[in-house]
Amino acid sequence: MIRVRPFPPSDPDFSARIHDAIGRAGGSRSIDHELVADSEAVLRRALGYIRAAYPDVWIKRQDRMASFDGVEAWYTFRDQAVAGRSRERRDRGE
Repeated sequence: MIRVRPFPPSDPDFSARIHDAIGRAGGSRSIDHELVADSEAVLRRALGYIRAAYPDVWIKRQDRMASFDGVEAWYTFRDQAVAGRSRERRDRGE
């Protein structure tokens, strides 16, 4: 089970595309309002469908030490600019 976190979270179209892509790739569900992929293979298959609408999308696995509950998480960035802003906020301690 992999928790999938889209960035920016304020883009409902991007989030919907991720949810649809993971469902098409063979396995997704929502747990406590969070999108969960059944496996890394499902998430990687979904990436092609996501890229059809968002060609600059990329994914990054969360450091396992950053997990509070032991559930693996992957961040799905719409584009490099979003990832850069997330990194800047992290570096500022936000």
